[in-house]
Amino acid sequence: MARDLMAFNTGIESFLKIKGYSIARSESGKKVIEFEKDPIANDFWDYMSAHSSIRTVFNAFIKSRELESHNSLERLSKFLEEAETSFVFGAYCKNTNKPCQIILDRPNLLESNFKLPIKHRTTCPTCKFRNTFSKEDYKPIFKLEFRDIVKFFLKGCKKNVFRIAYSVSCYFCNKDAPFDEKIPTIKRCSKCKNISYLSTQFILNPEIENLIKDTHGYWLEWFVWKLTKGRLKSEIGLLIEKENKKIECDIVLWNGKLIVIECKDTTDESFISKLTSLNKFADYFVLVSTVKLRKDTLETARDILKQKFIYVKPSDIHNSVNIILGISKKS
Repeated sequence: MARDLMAFNTGIESFLKIKGYSIARSESGKKVIEFEKDPIANDFWDYMSAHSSIRTVFNAFIKSRELESHNSLERLSKFLEEAETSFVFGAYCKNTNKPCQIILDRPNLLESNFKLPIKHRTTCPTCKFRNTFSKEDYKPIFKLEFRDIVKFFLKGCKKNVFRIAYSVSCYFCNKDAPFDEKIPTIKRCSKCKNISYLSTQFILNPEIENLIKDTHGYWLEWFVWKLTKGRLKSEIGLLIEKENKKIECDIVLWNGKLIVIECKDTTDESFISKLTSLNKFADYFVLVSTVKLRKDTLETARDILKQKFIYVKPSDIHNSVNIILGISKKS
């Protein structure tokens, strides 16, 4: 019989009650758990856990709601570079005598199940050097092109994360209309008979839309919870109260250590205000972030929590469980 996801993990519940804390489920916790019950959660997990670059591009999308413009692509390249990830790689000409440094192979890993070519041979058109590339020769490309973004969305469509909506626009009549029929080669405006233009829009699944609306970062909380709950005693969205002081947090209990997890997908620093209270009952505080936080923010957290503070930077999110397993064995 499947466990009721709304029920508290008995190990964590008992541990907290012994220490004199009462617990309840927060509204954000309820929202994440309701999403987990929906069938789309499995598809979304398959999509988001496939590669760190998928999560980075998705996070950029929900912040700007479009990725195709020049400015959005520029911001996205910064996100990818901070996270040290990409699904587009490049192999450069290896001629050391006459370095031309042009990209000779540019695989998009969305098309190869995130696997780099084992061996690729090609002749440089500039210097005529015969190159043989192995996987180690490919470097991530952070500056993506429009065609790369389209492939990102199409990959998501296969997992029901996005759906495609077509519309037909007549720039003479300033008229837009939805278009769901089989796409013809040429379509003309029914009014002025000029050629209409077909545009494509990628729309987020409504259940995922509900999870990420208001940019509260619930998708990241859900993702980290999914990472941890399969291997550790884990709870999401707990309201912990003692002596009229209430704190909302996500918790992992491992090796007798109570570990609080805070997930951030913005540069908001409000979590600093509750660190003093958390320091009184948590053995460790793990900050998981999709964005690069300011150095002084991290230093403030370390000043309050000392050795209890662990920062999981954007490039290490996929490795959160192993980081937690490591810190909980320190003492």
